[in-house]
Amino acid sequence: MRIPIHDLKKLPKGSEIAGSYDQLSIWGDRMALVDAPYYDTTSSHDFDRYNLAIRYRVYLSDIPVEARLFREPVDFARGDVPMYETSFTYRPSHGIGKHRGHVEAPIDYWVDITKFKDLGSSQAAAVTRTLEEKGYKEQDVNRPLSAAKWRKLLALSFQETQEGDSDLANAAYAVVSGGPWGPTMSEEEEIRVWDNLPGVFATTKKGAIKFIISRNPSGRGI
Repeated sequence: MRIPIHDLKKLPKGSEIAGSYDQLSIWGDRMALVDAPYYDTTSSHDFDRYNLAIRYRVYLSDIPVEARLFREPVDFARGDVPMYETSFTYRPSHGIGKHRGHVEAPIDYWVDITKFKDLGSSQAAAVTRTLEEKGYKEQDVNRPLSAAKWRKLLALSFQETQEGDSDLANAAYAVVSGGPWGPTMSEEEEIRVWDNLPGVFATTKKGAIKFIISRNPSGRGI
């Protein structure tokens, strides 16, 4: 079957994702079974490093949201048919006996990552690799600037960056030249590199992404 795809800016309000697809999660106002995203250091079907989004495969149930059911395990009546073509049972820890439920056919939700701290180490590495492939430069760790200052700086010509505040001038020059170990460049080469620079990014010592500033932001992703 062809699984429908929807893009979301964020998880539905109140959502909580269990650690396993055979435990009940909360998805908006319904209980659901959710395939949690899986990714590794080289590739992933659940992480879009270009659009900075994570995929959740969601099987909505016919059970209204009830916080006490979060992470309750479920058992399906038949294991040889799709989940949405059979029923499942669960035993609420706060109730008596087994209860029965059903799920709908799955929907893939691609949810935007709104905070870089939510990226795992392998995801951050994949994003960094993508930025470098696209020509983004990492700011010199010895000349760090805030995201706000980089936005201001990228709106200037290279000549203008060198005529103002010394911290801004040094940061811009370090990005263009590649730092003290970078190649010697002519003024024309420096201007060309700056004019073609799509943006800059900053990371922590542990490799976590602090910010990404695009010169011409597209609205979603990198």
